[in-house]
Amino acid sequence: MRRLALTLTVPFAIVLTACGSSSEPAETVTVTSPAATPTSGSTEPSPTSEDSPDSTSTDDASPPATSSPTQGCQREGGNITVPDGATCRLTDEDIAGNITVGQGATLTAKDIDVDGNVVGRGHAAVTITDSDIDGNVQLKGGKKATIRDTDIDGTLQADNARGAQVFRDNDIDGNLTCTGNKPAPTGGNNDVDGSKRGQCARL
Repeated sequence: MRRLALTLTVPFAIVLTACGSSSEPAETVTVTSPAATPTSGSTEPSPTSEDSPDSTSTDDASPPATSSPTQGCQREGGNITVPDGATCRLTDEDIAGNITVGQGATLTAKDIDVDGNVVGRGHAAVTITDSDIDGNVQLKGGKKATIRDTDIDGTLQADNARGAQVFRDNDIDGNLTCTGNKPAPTGGNNDVDGSKRGQCARL
């Protein structure tokens, strides 16, 4: 009889030997086990959002910039416009054109020289002191207003306001006229070359 040897190389080997004559060479059979396939439990997990850098992080975001009162003074062609709800502050400045103050807007001006007019319509507040206005000052349907120590080459007119208005110590080449204001404007000592009319007749 022949001698039969069986060898398993992976992962172990088994040798079988059959009885027989020692004169016959042994026959060796090699059996290789199939490669192991990974199981679902051996799959490496994919990186989570905690492992990846957050591209939308806002830790270094800068705070929103705050607007300066001078940013409410929009300039174009020598004119200045104060947009609705904005605030404009002017000091020691020459304006070649007009100043227009919008709805709910605020103008605070000191020591300015305006070649044109100052017009406020539905404004929140207009304050002009120690200034020169070559044209007129017209305030209509607004709230607060203060015109003091100012030279006005034209007319100062204030109509239908619903806030305190003070007109004092002004030099007015035209008229000083006020109608429909609640309360009536206050002040006095205005030097008017024209006439004082309506609610400002005694100012």
